[in-house]
Amino acid sequence: MADDQERAFLDWFTSNGGWIDSRLSLQKIPGMGRGLVALSAISENDRLFSIPRSMLMNLGTSGLQAACEAAEQEKAPREGLAWKDVLEHGWCGLILMLMWEHWRASTQGETTGMTWGPYFGIMPSTFSTPMFWTAEQLDMLQGTDIQDKIARAEAEEDYCTYVRPYIEQYPHIFVGVHASDLHAVIEKYYHIEMYHRMGSSILSRSFHVKRDLSHAESDEADITFAPAEVAVERAMPRGDEGDEVDHEESAEIDMDENDESEDEENDEDVRDISMVPMADMLNAKFGSENVCGRH
Repeated sequence: MADDQERAFLDWFTSNGGWIDSRLSLQKIPGMGRGLVALSAISENDRLFSIPRSMLMNLGTSGLQAACEAAEQEKAPREGLAWKDVLEHGWCGLILMLMWEHWRASTQGETTGMTWGPYFGIMPSTFSTPMFWTAEQLDMLQGTDIQDKIARAEAEEDYCTYVRPYIEQYPHIFVGVHASDLHAVIEKYYHIEMYHRMGSSILSRSFHVKRDLSHAESDEADITFAPAEVAVERAMPRGDEGDEVDHEESAEIDMDENDESEDEENDEDVRDISMVPMADMLNAKFGSENVCGRH
C-alpha cells in the first residue's frame, strides 16, 4: 500500500499529464527502497506508463538557466563567474540545477512553471556509497582501484571553485529576495553534502534523453515504457561523483535508440541528461526481460 509520499507523487504525476497502468504499484521493496511492482501479468509491448517531456527535469525544463542568464544580462559581473563557466565544468550546472529546484520546491510553495516537490519526496535522501564514507571506512579500500574512482576531492574542488561562488554571486536567485540569512539558507539547501547527494541522484537515477525530436510528431511527444525481451542497457553518466550505485539499484536507461561509438559517448552533453519521474522506479537486472523506453 502506498504511503503519503508515494500517493502525493502519484497524484502529482497524473495531474501533470503522466499515465500509469493500473497493473503497476509503487511501493517499498524490502532492502531495495521504492520500486514499481507488477500486480498481474504483463505482456510484451504493453504500455506501462507514459511521461510528457514537460515533466522531465533537466537543464531545458528547469527555469534556472533563464534566471541566471537574465541576471547576468542585468548586471554582468566584471569579475567572477558566468553561467556558461559553471555549465562547462562537468556536472556542475546539472547538480546546481537539482539543488535549486529542490530549494524552490521546498520553500516557494505554489509557483509558476513545473515544480518537482513530490518527486524529490520519493528520492533517496541518503546514500551508503563510498562517496559518503568516513576516512576510516575509505582506508579499508587501500590496495584497490576504487579509491581513485570515487573522485570526491575533484567533486569538492568543483563545488568550491564554481558552484558555491556562483550561488553567492547571485543570492537573489538561489535563496530568494526575502531571505534574511544568506548563510543559513545556503547551508541548508546548497551545502557540500547536498551537492554530493544530488550528484549521486543523477548518477544512479538519470537517463539520456536526446533533445532532437525531428522524428517525433510534436515537441510534446510522450515517452513511453514497455516490457522488452532485450536487457535494459545501463548508460551510466560520467561525471565527478565517482562510480556510485544507488542502494535502491534503480537502473539507468539510454533512451537514444541509435548505438553510439565510444568516442561519441565520451562527448556527453549534460543537456541530454534528464531525471525522469516514474521511470527511475524501474529496477533492472542484466540478462532479464526488462523495460525499454521509446519516445
